[in-house]
Amino acid sequence: MTIGRDDEQASLREVLDRALGGRACALALCGDAGIGKSALLRWARRAAAEAGFSVLDMVGIEGDVPVPYAGMQELMACAPTAFEELDESGLLAAVSDGTVSASGARVAAAFLDVVTRLAERTPVFVVVDDAQWIDGPTSLAVSTLARRAEIDRVAVVVTSRQPLAWWHATGSPTQEVRGLDERAALALLRTIADLDERRASECWLATAGNPLAMIELGPTWGSSAEPSPLRIPERLERAIDERLAGVDDAVAAALLVAALEPSGEVRRLERATASRAIDGAVAARLLERVGDVVRFVHPLVRARVVARAAFDDVRAAHRELAEAAEAVGDREGALWHRAEGAVGPDERLAGELFDLGQTCRRRGATREWLLAAQRASQLGEDRDEAGWRLADAVDAAWYLSDHAAVEQLYREVRRLSDAPRVRGKSAMAYGQEVTWRDGPLAGYRFLMGEAEAIAEEAASQAAICAAFASAAATIAVRADLALSAARRSVAIAGTSEDMVAQVTAQCALGSALQLVGDQAAADELLGPVEQLGVAAADAGMTDAEYLVTQVCLAHGYAERWERAIELVTGVLGRGRNAGALDLIAQANTTMTELALRTGRWSEAYGLIRTTIDDPDWGVPGERAWAHAVHARVCASLGREDECRAAAGEALEIAFSSGFTVAEVWARSALGLLELGAGRAEAALVQLDQVQAVFDASGFVEPGTVWWHGDQLDALVAIGDLARLKERVGDAESIAERTGRRYALTVATRARAQLVDPDVAELVFGESIEHATALGSPFELARTHLARGQHRGRHGLPGAADDGRRAAALFESLGAAAWAARAGDHPAPVVPLAVDQLTASELRVAMAVARGLTNRQAAIELYLSTKTVDYYLQSIYRKLGVRTRTEMARVVLGASG
Repeated sequence: MTIGRDDEQASLREVLDRALGGRACALALCGDAGIGKSALLRWARRAAAEAGFSVLDMVGIEGDVPVPYAGMQELMACAPTAFEELDESGLLAAVSDGTVSASGARVAAAFLDVVTRLAERTPVFVVVDDAQWIDGPTSLAVSTLARRAEIDRVAVVVTSRQPLAWWHATGSPTQEVRGLDERAALALLRTIADLDERRASECWLATAGNPLAMIELGPTWGSSAEPSPLRIPERLERAIDERLAGVDDAVAAALLVAALEPSGEVRRLERATASRAIDGAVAARLLERVGDVVRFVHPLVRARVVARAAFDDVRAAHRELAEAAEAVGDREGALWHRAEGAVGPDERLAGELFDLGQTCRRRGATREWLLAAQRASQLGEDRDEAGWRLADAVDAAWYLSDHAAVEQLYREVRRLSDAPRVRGKSAMAYGQEVTWRDGPLAGYRFLMGEAEAIAEEAASQAAICAAFASAAATIAVRADLALSAARRSVAIAGTSEDMVAQVTAQCALGSALQLVGDQAAADELLGPVEQLGVAAADAGMTDAEYLVTQVCLAHGYAERWERAIELVTGVLGRGRNAGALDLIAQANTTMTELALRTGRWSEAYGLIRTTIDDPDWGVPGERAWAHAVHARVCASLGREDECRAAAGEALEIAFSSGFTVAEVWARSALGLLELGAGRAEAALVQLDQVQAVFDASGFVEPGTVWWHGDQLDALVAIGDLARLKERVGDAESIAERTGRRYALTVATRARAQLVDPDVAELVFGESIEHATALGSPFELARTHLARGQHRGRHGLPGAADDGRRAAALFESLGAAAWAARAGDHPAPVVPLAVDQLTASELRVAMAVARGLTNRQAAIELYLSTKTVDYYLQSIYRKLGVRTRTEMARVVLGASG
């Protein structure tokens, strides 16, 4: 009944009306059990059906929470033909048969795609009752739909007893449902009970206007000498229990199976009992018939069936569901139900479930990998083996970017087992969490401490911990610690026959050697690592992403741009498939830096903006680095306010937790910003601090951060020739040791300022050759600018030509301040084309500019194809273009 619910009905009507008008809308109703949420949903379903909506409907049940995709199966069962026709990805079919081969995020994107495509035929109403009891992958799918359906005829309404954190993250409203006022309550009671006004008012006061409580208790109110002292929820439970106690054992068992079945439509009940028994359950107001469907009259009844069932009966029902799943070939669904049906430790079942988790891991179903490892640990008989499996869940949580789960699961592992291999396995993932959350030196200390503690008994895990400690030291800009940890990793790995440990140690040592300037030794070590790492990553081994990322950075430092971009593109693809949000963000930040160095500045800005604007990823260190790279991009473009804000964000985190890599990036950005604006003294304030960090670091590799040329140019600008000679000598030493084109470019460009004018022409020529070979238009333009200015001071020919070349290159990049200096005119404010776009439009523009179709972009961005179409039309209008090719050229920049 919906007496007295005008406000709530108005809200629901608005949701439906907006969806009919092509603007997706979502709403959560929150309130106590029995408060009337389900009655409101029944009214909304009828209203939606009358308006022509297709209704996808499900009810959460506590027993479904451990079973991945149980709720989605129920939603898809409402329109099986439509889902079968529209599911081009095949992921939702795999959900139905229990063989899903992608992360929950990718499945959520596929669900969004199908629902919004269905909405092109008929408006869609998605209803989730008791959403506090739906499984994780289903809540992700529903929240994705609520967040990302925009220009679609889709309405989403969920109910829950308490506000839902995952719903709050969607940004959609939550409306509290309270008890009925006295007038509405008395009207309701008159329809169900023969009570005088006094007793009706007493019932209303005692139930606080809870409609279900009044329906259950009203007919007998006042018949006992004393009112029941029980609270309303307990009274409701007792009333439902009294009806459940009246059914025979066969019906009770069938009701329990039906309550645990994802379909929620009691189909198994009809097979398990005679129609007379069903009629009895209907008469007892436990079930109701709606057309050809038999279902529970209220979610509370379904929940109470499970809650009051004996432990053994619940497990038996899960075993029956497992048999049913096996009968239709759903091996994985059967395994999940068998796990829930286990009555005690079962090592064989634990092993099968853990193996299933590894299968899920390889195919990118990361959330299922975590759940399988976690449940397998609970079923194991041996505490150390259980700890090993739970440690695998820690690894899954880290890869999934679920930082709260990493912390919780790690603590559980340590309480469960202190076996060296278990301790080491959990420390591998948790150490990375510590590094990026608490600071790199904290991570280094933790990882090395664990490595030394278990080195003799668990060499494989110890070696990997030491390798990760080396990476943490790199983030702290400490070459001595990075190299010593890497060498210790190799030494420990040498006592193990584990190839993974040996390759990981080899990768750490190669990376550290490159940082201290030994490129030949680094290449010798990293070559085999690259081959094995890429093959393992492509095969779905998530551990290999560390290897691929390290090799990608090595190629970037060594100026092998094409290979670095190829590798990071692979990391991005695998990360998107697995829903590894932090991995995606780090890879995007690396891609931003590669685009910046190779002259694709508009693309770099778009990449880092879309990364920073995404709130769904990041622990402090990761955010600090991304902000610092953002600052560097803005400094290059001369976007002063944005640069300072981004650098400030990075420095705040860096100072509090010791993320030195973010500090030097941010300071180098501020130095470049000041230099571009002609404030050389202010630039040196920042760049000298960067120098101090690197002087103390032991780093020789100039490719980590491109700051040397900025400092040299600033010294030229202020005319400090004495210090310039000193710094040029250092730069030349680095160039000779590493052979880096960047170092050669900036060293020769500065050296030309210190020699005779005639010799300077030759040295500038060398610098231009190096810059051209480097493939950095910005450094090439700066060298032309420097030569033009030098020629002008000494009355040499060609100064104007150099100025024109420099100005043209700067303008193509969007470096307005530098172009103004080259052209000897005031620096205009030159906005980027992407400045005209909203954050959502920018995400779409960047995806489509990379060559994705509208449908591919929709899946990658978790949007509907219709929404992508809508944004593209808006983008075209704002940018004044007509085709995707023109748009890509404008968004990525002429030099891209």
